[in-house]
Amino acid sequence: MVSQCMRSGSGFVVVLLSEGREVQEPSSQRKAGAVPFFGTGTLATISDFGQMKNGLLAITALGQERVKISDAEQLKSGLWCGDIEVLEQRGAPSEEDLEALCDLLGKLLAHELMANIRDMVEFSSAELVMNYLIMLMPMPKQQKQALLETDHLGLRWDGLRDCISLLEQKVNG
Repeated sequence: MVSQCMRSGSGFVVVLLSEGREVQEPSSQRKAGAVPFFGTGTLATISDFGQMKNGLLAITALGQERVKISDAEQLKSGLWCGDIEVLEQRGAPSEEDLEALCDLLGKLLAHELMANIRDMVEFSSAELVMNYLIMLMPMPKQQKQALLETDHLGLRWDGLRDCISLLEQKVNG
């Protein structure tokens, strides 16, 4: 996949798994024709690659647009292919809410565990900031997916704020 993407200049879609070994659910229970991942993901392009000391390939991928996947099928190689449709965003959080989003993301990125991604994070739009927060926040995969699938940015922020409040309640007891 990586070599094909590099040769053609195309991207690939990053999706959240809904079942399978990686999420500790047996794929043998999958219904015929069902896919083991959610139908909305992020189109990504490879910006850098190299070989690590252990021989594995390391890539840096940059997220682009949210996309909906249709007609997915698994190839003999094990890769999944399908059609994608770019999803439009609507609305926006208020300037005050955007400031709060950026502040929260900045605080998360200040943590030592975030040093390897800190320089790659962009604060250029409310959508990007929210998507980084969704990716980094410790919340169940279903909540992350529901937020990613929310087309209206104001509603996505409301949902993210609700998740943050629940996390604060758990921390503060």
